Amino acid sequence: MLKCSKERKPYVILALTVFLFIVCLCVLKPSITIAEHYTVFSRVKPEILQSAQVYGSIPSYILPDISPIEFACYPFIANLCFCAIGVFFITLFAFLIPNIFFAFSLGAITILIYTLFCINLSRTQYIWIPVVWPVIVQFFVLFTEITTKAAVKQTKLINTVKLFGYDINKFPNSIPFIKNIIQQPKKTEVTLCYFKLRMSQVYLEETSPNDLVYEVNKVFQTVVDGILKHSGIIDKTSNDIIVGYWMNKNHSTDALNAVLEINSRLQSENIRLSCGIHTENTVFAILGSENFANYTVLGSVTDVASRLENACVFNGTPMLLSSSTLANLKDKIIATHKGSISIHGLTSQIDFYEFVRFIEND
Repeated sequence: MLKCSKERKPYVILALTVFLFIVCLCVLKPSITIAEHYTVFSRVKPEILQSAQVYGSIPSYILPDISPIEFACYPFIANLCFCAIGVFFITLFAFLIPNIFFAFSLGAITILIYTLFCINLSRTQYIWIPVVWPVIVQFFVLFTEITTKAAVKQTKLINTVKLFGYDINKFPNSIPFIKNIIQQPKKTEVTLCYFKLRMSQVYLEETSPNDLVYEVNKVFQTVVDGILKHSGIIDKTSNDIIVGYWMNKNHSTDALNAVLEINSRLQSENIRLSCGIHTENTVFAILGSENFANYTVLGSVTDVASRLENACVFNGTPMLLSSSTLANLKDKIIATHKGSISIHGLTSQIDFYEFVRFIEND
C-alpha cells in the first residue's frame, strides 16, 4: 500500500475533496436544475407573474430551458467570474480573520450578496445567471476553509502542547488554555502567583532521597492541581519554585481562590509554602526554539511576585498581595497593609498586603 508523506497529505485530501464534490454535483445536477426552476418566482418582475396567472404560464423568453442557459457562453462565463470573486472573498475572510465566527459570518454575507445580485440582474436585465450551483460551490468552499482553519489551529496547539510535555485532555481548563495559546502573542492584564517551597537544611540532609522526592511531589501536585482547577496556566516549575498566572476576566479572584485552596489542602509538616501575588499589564507569548519552547509572560510581573514571596518570610505569612492585585479585589476582600518593597528598574515602591477575609454580602 502506498503511503503519502506528511507534506503531501494536505494536497491529497484537497484533491480527494474536490473530486468528491464534482461527483456530487454530477449526481445532484437534476435536483439543482429543478431548484433553479423554483427560483423563477423571486427572479422575475411582479407583472410577469401577473400575466402568468392570466395565461397560465410564464413567457418562454423570460424562463427559457434551464439546461442550455446554464452552459450558454455569456451567462456561464459571467457566473464563473462572480463565483470566483465570491470564493476569493470567502477565502480572504476565512484565512485573514482570526475569529472563526466573524469569518463565517462575512463569508455567508458574501454568498447572500451574490444571490441578491443575481436576482436583481435577472429582474432588470433579463440575464438568467444560475444561482443554486454557485451558492452550493461557495458554501462548500466556506465550510471547507473554516474546517481547515480550525484543524490547522488544533494541530498547532497539539504540537505546541506536546512540545511542553503536557496532555491537553487532562487539563480541566482546556478551553481557555486553547484560546490563550492560539491568540498569543498578546498584551493583557495578568495576575501571577510565585510559589516557593521552603525546607530546613536538617530535613534535606536527614531524609532519604525517595522520601524527599515523594514529599516534594505531593506539594507540587497540590499546587499544580490548584492552579489548573481555578483556570490558571502553569508558567514554569523548578527545584523549589512554581509559577502560575491567570488572564481571564476574573484573574485576580481566581488566583486568590487558588492560593487559599492550595494552602488549605497542604498537609506537609516539613515543607512550608509561601506565595507572592502581583497583577500587571504584560505580554503573553511562546518563547524558545523549534526544539524547546515554553509559554510565559514578559516584564517585571515575575520579579515583583518573587520579591513579595520573599517578604512572606519576614512577615510570617504564607501569602502577600501587591497593591495592584488588591485594587482588583477591593470590593471583595479585607486586607492589612504590611509594608512596601523596591524593585530594580521601577521608580516607585510597591505596597503589599496580607489577606484577612472575604467581605460577606449582606
